[in-house]
Amino acid sequence: VSTDMTSLRILFLLFGVYAVESSTYVRWGRTHCPGATIIYSGRAAGSPWFDRGGTSDYLCLTNVPSYDYTPDGSNNNYYSKLYGVEYDILGDRKGPSDTSISSPLKVVSQNNMPCAVCASYGRNEVLMIPGTDRCPTGWSEEYDGYLGTEPGHIQRGRTICIDEDAESLGDLRSHSEHYVSPIVLMKAYTSNLPSGYNSQQFLTCVVCTRA
Repeated sequence: VSTDMTSLRILFLLFGVYAVESSTYVRWGRTHCPGATIIYSGRAAGSPWFDRGGTSDYLCLTNVPSYDYTPDGSNNNYYSKLYGVEYDILGDRKGPSDTSISSPLKVVSQNNMPCAVCASYGRNEVLMIPGTDRCPTGWSEEYDGYLGTEPGHIQRGRTICIDEDAESLGDLRSHSEHYVSPIVLMKAYTSNLPSGYNSQQFLTCVVCTRA
C-alpha cells in the first residue's frame, strides 16, 4: 500500500493529476443543497411503525426508481416494506394549524419529508454532532437543525438531523395514518446528563465537514 501511494504521489507531481476530495451527506428535510453540490433529491423512507422487523435506518430514496426484476405474478409475501417518512412533530395527528402545541418544525407537521444527497468538494470528513448547532473549531457547517427519530412508544430507530428550515412534500397519505413511517423531535432527560441539558428544550444538531 505504501508503494502504491508513493507511485500515485509521483504521478500527481509529474503529470499534474490531482484528485478532488469530497464528502457526502444527506440533508434531511430539504430538496436541495444550499452551499454544496446536489447529487440527487428524493424522499425520506423507512419501515412502517406497525412492523416489528424491517430497517432501523432512514433511507433517502431516489425520485426516479429503476428495477432489474419483474415478478411473475405469484403471491410472494416474504419481503419487507418501506413507507414514506411523515413529520409527526405535534403528535396525535395535529397539523400546523393547531395552536395548542409549539414546535420549531410545526409548519411541516403531518406532511411528508424530502431529502437531498449532497457533496461538499474540498472536504473529506463529515460529522453529525447531536446536542449543539455549532461546529468545532476547524470544521465548516453544512447545516444545523433538530434531532429526529421514531416516536418513543413505537420502536427504536436511527437518529437523524432534520434541517431547521425543513420543507415538506405535502400530505401524500390520502389521510390514511397507518401507512407511514413517523418521525418526532427529541428532548434530553437530565438526571445523568451534563448540567447544561434542559428537558424542556428540543435537542439540536449540526452537520460539519472539514478538509
